[in-house]
Amino acid sequence: MSAEIYVPALGRSYAVLINAWPDTGELIGMSRSQVYEALKSGEIPSFRVAGRIKIPSAALLAKLGIEVSNIPAPAAGAKTTKVSS
Repeated sequence: MSAEIYVPALGRSYAVLINAWPDTGELIGMSRSQVYEALKSGEIPSFRVAGRIKIPSAALLAKLGIEVSNIPAPAAGAKTTKVSS
């Protein structure tokens, strides 16, 4: 099991490091060529791990203005209550 971060705004967890393709494209709604062009230009932060391009999901989500939580995701089947501020 890989480490994960919970994204309350999206109601789900993501791996701390995600693959350039297809994970990043699916998360931000970009085509494969758009993702690789953004990686090449430095618009999307990335580095290589064992020859694969990895993107820190927290950095990508922060760049999109999506808050990331350091609290764990709710347990499967747990009832959650949305709290308004």
